[in-house]
Amino acid sequence: MRMRGTISTRAYVNLLLALIGVGVALLILEIGLRLTRDSPGTDIPLHVTCGDCPYLYELNPDHPDVRDLLERQNYSPERLQSTINVMVLGDSVAYGVGVPFEDAFPQRLEDLLVPQYDDVAVLNSAVSGYTPYNQLQQYVSRDRDIPVDVVIVAFAMNDIVDPELHWNYTEDAIENIPIEAYPNFRYHEEQVVPILEARREEREQGGTELGRLVRSVVNVTNITDREASYTMVDGHRWPTYITGEDTISIEVLTDYDSPEWVWLRGMYDRLADEAAKDGARLVIVVLPLAYQMDAEYPFLPQSQFARYCEERSLMCLDLLPAFRERGGEALFIGERLGYIDIWHLSERGHDVAATELRAFLERHGLMGHR
Repeated sequence: MRMRGTISTRAYVNLLLALIGVGVALLILEIGLRLTRDSPGTDIPLHVTCGDCPYLYELNPDHPDVRDLLERQNYSPERLQSTINVMVLGDSVAYGVGVPFEDAFPQRLEDLLVPQYDDVAVLNSAVSGYTPYNQLQQYVSRDRDIPVDVVIVAFAMNDIVDPELHWNYTEDAIENIPIEAYPNFRYHEEQVVPILEARREEREQGGTELGRLVRSVVNVTNITDREASYTMVDGHRWPTYITGEDTISIEVLTDYDSPEWVWLRGMYDRLADEAAKDGARLVIVVLPLAYQMDAEYPFLPQSQFARYCEERSLMCLDLLPAFRERGGEALFIGERLGYIDIWHLSERGHDVAATELRAFLERHGLMGHR
């Protein structure tokens, strides 16, 4: 009886391990699909490089999800000439990673505006991984051909991350990156180049796609455990990481004279000027991070945005107060994708962002007729 019990226990353990293994594999697959919003069963990349285009890469029009988005936003030139047009520039948050297209805040904003303004169109031009550099170049070289009244640029805290760590959405490597695309080129040379060299060595050793996906997920998880990702203030340990790629701190955005802030002001100055040339108003929407929902959280780049917008006479919407009041961390994806996601919004988060945006546009008289 004792031997039989031992065999049975081992069988249960083996079965449990097998089930865990299957679950982990499915979880990793789900993470990969949800992070890129790739349709199951397709090998078509969601993003492609675009030759010598100044914005460096773009959504792949041959991907099923992108075709669906383009079909939904297939406004005729004639209609756009007679509507109030709102364009949203941004990264994966505005694009809507982790939620259906129709739940991303640009689409929800249009849903809220159409009943009252039947001659309005909201165009989602966000692309995962885009920084203010991509957004500026995309608008100047392509999107300004569309008649636009309001340009909304959604700023996420990880938009000042080194681009070579952040632009990992294409099959082909992005080459010939201009120096002006780097928020802090010295940081790139000293901190990022060694990481890139280690990645190249890994590729040369023939790491599998699944292995790289597992390591990328583990890397994001490990960031939340590194001491360099936290700062002590008055005896309290606060998270300060703003990306899963390395430990760059949110504190660089609380210093108005940091290289990152100088770079960011330059990008938004130029975008505001270019929009004004087209008769459009720029609105900067500052998206918070999930760990900023704590009312005692001490690092607030939002205050520096308020300073910048006042100095530049720009319209800016800080979503942090509304998020703290109307749901807190529940407005973020959280652990839905298998790790702690402090960046991307849940359906409810997108809804709150759209509601606040609608009120902001109306309060500032931006929904008037041409």
